[in-house]
Amino acid sequence: MTDTNTIFTRTVPFVMERHYFGETKKTSMDPVQLDGIEAAEQQRTKALLSLQKRLINSPEMRAVRTCDATFRRFLLSVATPFRPGMYLVPVGLVERVDATARLWEAERNDLADAATTAYPAHVQEMRAPLGALFNDADYPTPEVFRSRFWTECRFVDFGVASAVRTLRADIFQRETAKLERQAAEARTLIEQHLRGSLLEITQHLRGLLVPKASGKRSALRANCLDDLSAFLATVEQRNVTGDHQLSAVVTQLRRVASTLDLEILRTDEELRNRSAHEMTTIATQ
Repeated sequence: MTDTNTIFTRTVPFVMERHYFGETKKTSMDPVQLDGIEAAEQQRTKALLSLQKRLINSPEMRAVRTCDATFRRFLLSVATPFRPGMYLVPVGLVERVDATARLWEAERNDLADAATTAYPAHVQEMRAPLGALFNDADYPTPEVFRSRFWTECRFVDFGVASAVRTLRADIFQRETAKLERQAAEARTLIEQHLRGSLLEITQHLRGLLVPKASGKRSALRANCLDDLSAFLATVEQRNVTGDHQLSAVVTQLRRVASTLDLEILRTDEELRNRSAHEMTTIATQ
């Protein structure tokens, strides 16, 4: 079985696009006076500089960005980034990604509506701080402002169109070879992403378990094992390349994880030290 058959039948490319109203804008340096520079040199110096002004200070817009960041973290926890805005989703997790994407879009729409409602007041609030840099032309109507908040999520097909095989065999062969190269790249990225995620989780847990330089212990919060649990819950579905070395380390990690009782870790220093050592061993592997 070729790389293409392995990767692009076990994963589905998922594209996630989103857009916002731009909160900053490049503006002219003309209204700015540069202290300590002679008038004759002002323009020459300004030509070497650029100035960004903040158009709006909106907690509602920040809530939209936080919503997007949460969804992106979810995608990184179940899929592999392949191209900007594109993720390779294991077939077994397609339905979960689709359902989560629908929830994200619905929540984002509600937050964008809230940002639009608050938008006119936030525009007026910027008149005084911006002073001479305030420009009514920078601010579209609320309807246009709302239209800037759009999303598009879709699953795509990486296959070569069957019509190409019939029309031009040379084009079909060229596109098939290109697909093979992309599949080889995807295989490497998937393995690196899974190993990198595992390394980050184990190193983070080790950092929580070992004493600090001062000798004090880090506080173990209620959610400190959540990333580990989430990784172990999906790693078999995500290991579409059959990375046997990763599987061996995951087996070892499952054994360690079965001993990680949060309440006991908070009071049992021996267990905490032993768990930290095991996390170090796993991270090294």
